Amino acid sequence: MKRTGVIFILNELDKKSITYLRVFATMLILCCHLVVTFNNRLLQVSAQFFNVGVYLFLIISGYLYGKKDISKNSTYTKWIISRGKRILIPSYIFMSILFCIYIILGLKIEPLNWIVYIFNLQGLEIYVHGAEHLWYLTIAMVCYFITPILDKNKYRLNKQKLIVFFIGYVAIQLITSYFIYEQFGRYLILIGLYILSYLIGFYWNSESIDFKMFILYCISLIFALTLRIIGMIIFDGSTLYDVLIVGYTHCLLGLSIFFIGFYIVKKFELNRFSSIVKKIDAISYEIYLVHYMFIGGPISVLFTNNSIFNCFIVILFTYIFALILNKICYFIIKFPLNKNLN
Repeated sequence: MKRTGVIFILNELDKKSITYLRVFATMLILCCHLVVTFNNRLLQVSAQFFNVGVYLFLIISGYLYGKKDISKNSTYTKWIISRGKRILIPSYIFMSILFCIYIILGLKIEPLNWIVYIFNLQGLEIYVHGAEHLWYLTIAMVCYFITPILDKNKYRLNKQKLIVFFIGYVAIQLITSYFIYEQFGRYLILIGLYILSYLIGFYWNSESIDFKMFILYCISLIFALTLRIIGMIIFDGSTLYDVLIVGYTHCLLGLSIFFIGFYIVKKFELNRFSSIVKKIDAISYEIYLVHYMFIGGPISVLFTNNSIFNCFIVILFTYIFALILNKICYFIIKFPLNKNLN
């Protein structure tokens, strides 16, 4: 990968692949929450696999930041603030709208729960109905805080140091899962995936993707799914399954999808769909923010007994509302706030 100025330049394959993968991750998350509305046990169980979209988002994020040298473009403090603006301002606007909906509908408001969202600590499992899925933003914030550490030390790393680090990291994750708190064990898997993806972004040249790698990751995808299903049948309900098998097979599944996506884009180009994919990608974060309140509430639009029609209504409402939120965020970030925060 050529290096110019302050970043590793993303080649065209990187840009196009990331765009498609981000939209695909968004679709997976939508499916994860939509399939549970169907009166079909198999579809409801499939939600456990569709939530790999969250893992894919983290992989994409880590990969992209692995291409950058933050310290040569900005101070670490300014970089963290810029990332905070990107994830927190849309979140605050969404939560403000959700709060208004609560007021209008006369729903009970738990002040502590709403305050937790101000500090982006909902990952501690203190939720507001309609925004439960935003636990991911707590993990994203943690990843942003550790990114400057990765940026500062990546040139000092070697194979031996990485092996020792990941062995130690997995050991800490196992201890946390079994003896401290299962949910933190799940979060450590996600943070570890981000670190791994960062290193992939730093070391890997996407142009090297070829048919052999494609086959390898197809096999790893099938292996991850098979191990997950077997684990579900034998160990469901245990820490071994609920935390370790689910977490690590999802990491492998997400990475497999990531590399397979690069190969497909390189092989088939997919120019026919690029226009609509770019439009969806531009509001993918806003889609993530708003979609769940139309499914789980408090303003669910599951009006009929026809699950397919309900899905169509949810997608329509989500798209329209995401567009509106995106425009509001653009106005706020680009105009009033940039003078104070940049």
